[in-house]
Amino acid sequence: MEKAVIYCRKSRDDDGNTIEMQRDRLSAYCSLHGYEVVEIVEERGVSGTLPLNDRPDGKRVIELLKNGSAKHIVALKLDRLFRNIIDCSTWTQNWHKDGVSLHLVDMGGTSINSGSSIGNLFISMISAFSAFEVEQLRERTSASLQHKKKNKKVYGVVPFGWDRAGDNLIINTTEQAVIASVRAWRASGDSFQSIADKLNQKSVKGKSGGKWYPTSISNLLNFVHP
Repeated sequence: MEKAVIYCRKSRDDDGNTIEMQRDRLSAYCSLHGYEVVEIVEERGVSGTLPLNDRPDGKRVIELLKNGSAKHIVALKLDRLFRNIIDCSTWTQNWHKDGVSLHLVDMGGTSINSGSSIGNLFISMISAFSAFEVEQLRERTSASLQHKKKNKKVYGVVPFGWDRAGDNLIINTTEQAVIASVRAWRASGDSFQSIADKLNQKSVKGKSGGKWYPTSISNLLNFVHP
């Protein structure tokens, strides 16, 4: 039997696509097509904006495919694995060179795999359209968000380092000190995971009172503060 690795991912803000649902559907797919599942990798609380090789368990997937433990990578949808068209194209091409096939089980109600020329073309087309849709949405909302940021107005979830006073954002000095520490740790070479571990060990809570994850640190550092 040919061997496959299953990849499931659910971000903290994603109400759908539960890990359990993904695992069941992908396991059934592998069973139907006669693939032996060598490992089910479950990524929890990790945003799709992080590239696969920067995700804690994404590295495990890459390792299994690189060392030949599996020749098939099976995921539910394109956005479970990749952050954008460039990311998708790069990994798919690299895997193709290594004889690895990418399987996407639910692409508009049907499954595709990059092991065929049609499947490979379809994956490229879908990723291109997905990137175009995201860019269109970004352009429509960018001007409004920039205006609110510039004027220190609330424009969504109150960011770490700030508090809400009516419709205005005011500085939270305690959280700003945490941000300064995070920037210093990152500048000294600490990984997102090690920084998250430090904050959790110090019992520093996130804005909503939860724990810190690598994606939380990435978002914190990438956020442009007003």
